Order: sequence, then C-alpha cells, then structure tokens
Amino acid sequence: MIKHIIIFVVVIVGLFLLAESVQTWEVANNYPYGKLCDVYNNCN
Repeated sequence: MIKHIIIFVVVIVGLFLLAESVQTWEVANNYPYGKLCDVYNNCN
C-alpha cells in the first residue's frame, strides 16, 4: 500500500513539473493557443 502511495505522489509531482515546463516553452515560443494557457490563465 505504501508503495502505491509513493508511486502516486511521484506521478503527480512529475505531471506538475511537466506542465510547468510545457507552459514555459509555449510562452517562450509565442504559442498563444496553448491548452495550458487556458488552464492557467497567465499567458503574457
């Protein structure tokens, strides 16, 4: 059971890091129609 919880936490953290890096890439490349833009609502 503890193993499952650890895996779950690692996956969640990984998804957050991935989303942040993708959003940074979208903003850096002037990609205004990014899906993450709509989710986070903080496109420059």
